[in-house]
Amino acid sequence: MDNLTRSAFHKEAFSLSLLAELKEPAAQLLSVVGELFPSTGLSRDLASLPPAVGGLEELMHLREWQGKSALPARLEPDDAGEMAYLRKLIADQPDKAELKARLARLEDPSRQERLARAAARRQAKYLVQALERERRACLELARERACQRLLARLNGPREDPRRVARLLGVGLELPPLFERLRNFANWRQQAPHNRAWLAQAAGRGLRVGAWLEGLEEKVEIAGRSLTLRVENDPWQIVEMGVPFDTCLSLEKGSCASSAVLNALEVNKRVVYGLDERGKIVVRKLLAATNSGGMLGYHTYSHLQGAELIVEEFCHRFAARCGLRPAGRGTPQQLEPIG
Repeated sequence: MDNLTRSAFHKEAFSLSLLAELKEPAAQLLSVVGELFPSTGLSRDLASLPPAVGGLEELMHLREWQGKSALPARLEPDDAGEMAYLRKLIADQPDKAELKARLARLEDPSRQERLARAAARRQAKYLVQALERERRACLELARERACQRLLARLNGPREDPRRVARLLGVGLELPPLFERLRNFANWRQQAPHNRAWLAQAAGRGLRVGAWLEGLEEKVEIAGRSLTLRVENDPWQIVEMGVPFDTCLSLEKGSCASSAVLNALEVNKRVVYGLDERGKIVVRKLLAATNSGGMLGYHTYSHLQGAELIVEEFCHRFAARCGLRPAGRGTPQQLEPIG
């Protein structure tokens, strides 16, 4: 940019004096609702404007923020070069009135002021439009979040979409199971076959409350502090095959649908061991038999000594429930397939 064009550009820059009146309320607006704004960078961009309104760099910054070229097209011509050329033409053709009129307009000192005032109006309009777009986006986002909170109160918390995707990926040869899992809190205890089994098991000595409540303890395995718990979250239960990539994995396990059945059938429980970050590092499937025993399937863990400590935890859980540890047996299939 040559000096003459830069000078003209600088004159237009004083148009930002109008924006000084808008900048402070705009910043206040953003500070109040800034967390609701989409990540458009508006707050950052306004905050980064120089404090001295009227500088060339500030005008360039604002124009680029609006998605326009830094240099206004009307300022690109070299006025000084055009005036020199016109003077040369007028010297050769002194009777050309239109050339003289054009030169007079270019030499008129008020011309730059008029251009600057027009630019000021444009820039103020652009900023108001930008703020209005952000206000609309803010209100839309606030409305969406309010609707999400309302739906959460009506329907309960939304499932993790990744888990839903995995579950749908099972192919669900068992289509109804997904809907049952969504209503897990009621289904597990109210489904006719589960309710019948609980009633019969209670007659055989099962402490139903303890079985449904589960158990949670802090333990130490291989020098690490873990939380062992009988899991009650159905979405965690159906992922029992994922941490150790077993046949029950929803992602690629050959028996993925069985993971859903294990979550829905009330005679099955899953024990997880979680580290300090909440990562699953231990997993064991349990099942109550119709003869009053509790089966413990393979303990999955990469921690040395985990199997013995988990086994002791399971024995304590069995005792609380009025069950005895069982080395063999087959749990009853409760969930009707299809």
